[in-house]
Amino acid sequence: QFLYFIGANRMSGSSNNKPPTGADLPTSIKLALLGPPGSGKGSQCVRIKERYPDLCYINPHMMVREEIHRGTPFGLEAQKKIFSGEVISHDTYNSLFLERARSAACAKGYILDGMPTEVKQAEALVKQGEEFDAVFFLDMSDETVMRRTSGRWVHQRSGRIYHDTFARPKAPGYDDETGERLTQRADDSPVVAQQRLDAYKKNAAALREYWSVSAGEHKRRLKEAAEAAKKAAAKAVSADDATPPASSSDATPAADASSTAAEPMVEGEPSYKPEVFCKRLPRVATVDAEGGMETVRGRVFAALDEAIKEKHARVSRGGWWKFW
Repeated sequence: QFLYFIGANRMSGSSNNKPPTGADLPTSIKLALLGPPGSGKGSQCVRIKERYPDLCYINPHMMVREEIHRGTPFGLEAQKKIFSGEVISHDTYNSLFLERARSAACAKGYILDGMPTEVKQAEALVKQGEEFDAVFFLDMSDETVMRRTSGRWVHQRSGRIYHDTFARPKAPGYDDETGERLTQRADDSPVVAQQRLDAYKKNAAALREYWSVSAGEHKRRLKEAAEAAKKAAAKAVSADDATPPASSSDATPAADASSTAAEPMVEGEPSYKPEVFCKRLPRVATVDAEGGMETVRGRVFAALDEAIKEKHARVSRGGWWKFW
């Protein structure tokens, strides 16, 4: 009877093709949602939270604003840095995030909005034992990003985003739910928006590579790149020894050739040098963010349902034999 009970449970779990919702979520599902400025990350996170209320919605930037609003020691220190033009460190954001992610309220998992922003920050999280089950990149053309980032309004406390063209509030300048005044961010100017977009594209490419390549493959590439660099450097030295002294007219070109030969590009060489590797690669998906809000929401839900079913299957496969 005991074995029949286990088998029946496993069969019922495997035959159910519907994605688990609400209390039926796996032990936990940890999702990071990334995308360029104006891609609708915050709006999609809110929609996911509405569909899966057991998941925490974590927006590190909003958490900093909450700390400032509450007047906590951390908030006061953060406010000083902001007023003085300093940048809040990744370590600070990571600490805020981990405190929330590991609280009892997030026992079922979380949706992380717009973090990590670069490989070093992701590596710091891995060092502290925090890894994601899924990472979604919202994909959007540069033209659409630039168009969306102008005319955008934000409700500071909730993070709800409105737009003069795409998502107008019922009352211009005021939040639909609370009636509080909306604000416009200074970094939504065209020049700053382009700078932010360029930085995102560079960091996103490195993050995709970091999460899409296994630790063994990373190490193999780095080893090959190091060996190739050593061979090129040795070849350059031997060439210098065999070459007669150059005249003053062509001394500079010879030095340039030597310096460039010492840094070869190896096929498959990573564009960064990772220091910490993921123990388990997350499910990385690209979601087309072009189109209306409801259309994009359907794509995000489809990707999330697949990630949840994959995690659910992994937990189901691993549980019964450990118990046995």
